[in-house]
Amino acid sequence: MSKKTFPAALRVLTSVVNPLGPDSLEAINTTELPDGCLCVVTAIPAMYEYRKTSSAAADGVNIVAPVGGGAGRWFQYRPGPTSPTGFSVAVPTLGPNSTGEVTVTIPGKVSSGDLVNVNISDTGLSSGIGLVAIRPAVGATTAALRFANVTGATIAGATISARASVVLA
Repeated sequence: MSKKTFPAALRVLTSVVNPLGPDSLEAINTTELPDGCLCVVTAIPAMYEYRKTSSAAADGVNIVAPVGGGAGRWFQYRPGPTSPTGFSVAVPTLGPNSTGEVTVTIPGKVSSGDLVNVNISDTGLSSGIGLVAIRPAVGATTAALRFANVTGATIAGATISARASVVLA
């Protein structure tokens, strides 16, 4: 079985300005493009990878559907984790041996497929309280953080500092 070769011009395309509109990814006729070709969008800036057989739901930013002819989808290429970014968390008052959840905006989170790493960077978290779960919200930039009180006493809520990085899926 031989693999069709494509000229470099069809593997790495010249840049476009936007994901959508006249000078955009969606305006590219993808009929002759090979699977896996790349294109830079300068306004974001971001690199996109073309997947010829995909019919994933397009959102116009993370996934772009071509309207200039051809099939497939453009996926924003995200090569690795973001740098850790600080944010505040309002930990609720927790009764004895209980848990509580708080929803926070995670810096750098852009899709439901993102894996999130959160570290509590504040020594003000009361003894006996710990972060036990991170549940990213589907299709949103938020996540639910579940805290547990493993003591036999009620512990008052507090606002603490945390750091998050997005480990991209």
